[in-house]
Amino acid sequence: MLEKHNEEMTLQDILDLSYMGKVLNETLRMYPVVPNLKRKSTKTYNIPDTNLTIEKDQCIRISVLGIHYDEKIYPRPEVFDPERFSPENVEARHECSYLPFGLGLEQCIAKNFAQVVSRVCLVKLLSQFRVEPSKNTPRQIEYDPTRTVLYPKGSLPIHFVKREAFY
Repeated sequence: MLEKHNEEMTLQDILDLSYMGKVLNETLRMYPVVPNLKRKSTKTYNIPDTNLTIEKDQCIRISVLGIHYDEKIYPRPEVFDPERFSPENVEARHECSYLPFGLGLEQCIAKNFAQVVSRVCLVKLLSQFRVEPSKNTPRQIEYDPTRTVLYPKGSLPIHFVKREAFY
């Protein structure tokens, strides 16, 4: 894309990077910044087939990680598969099955900005560097339970290897 456009990027060029969008969506499925959403119920609701009732104005915690790793929604959820976000796969899922930015009136106001900026940063970064694990990069990430956002325990060492020429 950079070679084709003489290293200039328009918003449309960025949005046309459909596979990069799939990769970013799958990354946010596996590693959402906010692993839990907090909401307040607007009415009393009896959960079908249970004896549970959510009372009006009750605080509710929604486990984004729990939804994103539900095998009924995402088979083999521990496997990184960007094709989960092909148009036909997205269409087949309930809109509440992917919540890295929340949903509805309380959806992150910066969602569109974050998606565009992430793509721009990745294009610039990956056109100049390869990103590789180091010998100290953990294969399984442990999260810091004291943080509000999903954050690794300790450090997450990686190597940036300068590219001689990307294209």
